[in-house]
Amino acid sequence: MKLEKEIRFIPINGTLYIKFFLKGENGIVQFCINTGWNHNMTGFDQKIRSYAYDIGYHSPVPKYKDQEPMPSCDFYDTCYYDGSSMYADELFDKLIDHGHEYIWQKMQEFYNEKLLNNCD
Repeated sequence: MKLEKEIRFIPINGTLYIKFFLKGENGIVQFCINTGWNHNMTGFDQKIRSYAYDIGYHSPVPKYKDQEPMPSCDFYDTCYYDGSSMYADELFDKLIDHGHEYIWQKMQEFYNEKLLNNCD
């Protein structure tokens, strides 16, 4: 199974977000971080609050019974999405301790668990 890794730095409303994507033929897993970085920061600022707010999947097919498609998606015309902010927060602590390779490993496990299964 070939999976493509991508990291995007996305400015949204004056703040920079970092999004990791793991893309495969069964769908896409994303891990999203709000850096808290903005144009008003000068020098060293201890008030920066970075946090991860989502790990989830985008799937072109439903992954559980009665799953509704998202109203719009950047990846698929019809997309079924599900995610977890609590698990993202847990992974964010590990990112700080272990770096990006740990995150890619956990994203692959998430991909295998959520996107390789059949709809219930």
